[in-house]
Amino acid sequence: MSYHATEAVTLRRWRTQEADALYLLFTESLGKVTAKARGVAKSTSRIAGMLQPHNRTHVILYQKQEDQDILSVTQVSLVRRYPRLQGDLKSLTLAACAAELIDFCTGEGEPNRVIWSLLTKLLDFWEENEATEAQLAAFALRILKETGFEPHLAACAKCGVQERSEWYYSPERGAILCPGCRRTERLALSGGAVCTMARLTAGEKLSALSFGEQDVKDMLLFLDEHICYHVGRRSRALRVLQQIAVPLNGESEP
Repeated sequence: MSYHATEAVTLRRWRTQEADALYLLFTESLGKVTAKARGVAKSTSRIAGMLQPHNRTHVILYQKQEDQDILSVTQVSLVRRYPRLQGDLKSLTLAACAAELIDFCTGEGEPNRVIWSLLTKLLDFWEENEATEAQLAAFALRILKETGFEPHLAACAKCGVQERSEWYYSPERGAILCPGCRRTERLALSGGAVCTMARLTAGEKLSALSFGEQDVKDMLLFLDEHICYHVGRRSRALRVLQQIAVPLNGESEP
């Protein structure tokens, strides 16, 4: 029997029987956990509002047994709410993509301070600045690298050529192929998209890179396919995001 006090970001919520709800949290000290909050559907519950998706809270979680899968929420206090982010469809969809990505790429009970820092900085940044698809792509590439799902984008996986105006993605290799080495691969990517993603993966800042609107669309298509094949889950939020057309502006990042 133990209690865990930690900061948390709500990734997802779903209702259970009666007035209870389950929450998927990414916490600073425990990593990803599933926790039950009792009575949150009651009109007198304060916890429900504080544990809305993407809110940052300080929680106390009760674990009766060491191998218990679902913890219990005993106390919650709000650290930060994100009203601007949560009130805009595109920003909310981008945040949902980030939450799904962390859910897909991390296991429960695996603390990761790097991912915690990336997530909280991203949400703080999006609350104060315009949220964009390119910023999400940069975040996603960092999460994939941190969790061992990093794609290989520096050169053709077969012949090693490094510069082409068009590339093809090979899901089996988790890498790119040039037109000369391509066989059955169908997802075509612009040279600008691949160059941008390779430089982001290598640690360059998004604000230092130049890319176009089609490059951003190609990056989202690539991430959708790469995550589905290598992580084994399809992002519904990313599919929704691909339907939202947004003009490309100057890019900065958290």
